Amino acid sequence: MITAIPGVPAADLSGADLLKAWPSMGQQLGAVHSLSVDQCPFERRLSRMFGRAVDVVSRNAVNPDFLPDEDKSTPQLDLLARVERELPVRLDQERTDMVVCHGDPACRTSWWTLKLFNARV
Repeated sequence: MITAIPGVPAADLSGADLLKAWPSMGQQLGAVHSLSVDQCPFERRLSRMFGRAVDVVSRNAVNPDFLPDEDKSTPQLDLLARVERELPVRLDQERTDMVVCHGDPACRTSWWTLKLFNARV
């Protein structure tokens, strides 16, 4: 299971330090992606996530703040139908190209231990 570790947000690094740390950050993200999918503790397969989408739409609980601007006025059932039309293609893609699930690796949300950072710089 991935847990929080002490560190500094990558967004707080100076430009020079971020450039030094960037190769290590890429290697660490690559290491997460290379973990065995079968052992991933997170369940985000499309079939399950589509089921969650059906549930959200059935409860009229779609939050438009999470939608792209062009979709905010689209009826929820139309959005769901669009996703459902793409589902067979996406399921085929999932079977051949699945990686371990992780959170957003953006600099604003990435934390790196000072020890790891110092060891890689």
